[in-house]
Amino acid sequence: MQVVILLKITDALGATLAFTTHTEDTERDSVTYLARPGMDITATSAAADMSVDNTRVRGFFKTGTVTMADVINGRFAGATYELFCTPIDETEVGEYDFGSIGEVVVVDDAFDIELRSELSKISRPVTRFVSETCDAILGDARCQYSHSSPNHLVTSTIATVTDAITFTATVSAGTHPDADDGWFNDGVLTWTGGSNDDYQSVVGNYTRSGDTGTFALILPPGQTIAVSDTFSVKSGCDKLISTCASKFSNTNNFRGFPHVMGRAYFFPADN
Repeated sequence: MQVVILLKITDALGATLAFTTHTEDTERDSVTYLARPGMDITATSAAADMSVDNTRVRGFFKTGTVTMADVINGRFAGATYELFCTPIDETEVGEYDFGSIGEVVVVDDAFDIELRSELSKISRPVTRFVSETCDAILGDARCQYSHSSPNHLVTSTIATVTDAITFTATVSAGTHPDADDGWFNDGVLTWTGGSNDDYQSVVGNYTRSGDTGTFALILPPGQTIAVSDTFSVKSGCDKLISTCASKFSNTNNFRGFPHVMGRAYFFPADN
């Protein structure tokens, strides 16, 4: 009896990618699992102590299925997977494993994906590391800050392009104080038009002169940026309590320990 492995990935936008180790495309439960680009999957095992070896999958880039831009633009961030093992002649599948997508790396002309089983959460740390800086993500449930203010959420259009990561756009001089170069440093920039539409980038450095803001991204987007591409960008946070106070007035939700001195300690996680 010949057995094949089927992998279904659902990205954060709800789109589905499905691959099989079979030599031909395979349909199960109304989902078509593609043999090309196909995949090479490592063995996975669970021990009696409930420890799990995370599985790795390698596939090849193919236009219309998985592209280099998908990986660079973070398409797999927040994605989940379902892994099935089934005889070729069966019409239905039984779930073998499920979980979330971990590390995704590019190796030559292929992508390498880590599958993190739900069982692996058993060994996940449940304590917080006490440090001076905040360990919340700006705007999440623990931070609770909302980018509703117009000086913390800006929409604009690329005016000039310097290189793969640097461009200028109109940002009103009234948006933030003149002295605050770096206002959008570490901020999330969402592309709303152009070749990178619906993807996100992170701002590495930002300066403004008059009504012209200059943005330098940490990494180039998956597709080339161009004049007239549109985007929205949220102000960023350097995780310091001084920034939390002066920039966001949100110290009641600050999740760091700025007044603890000496050695660091672990405390039980809170909400």
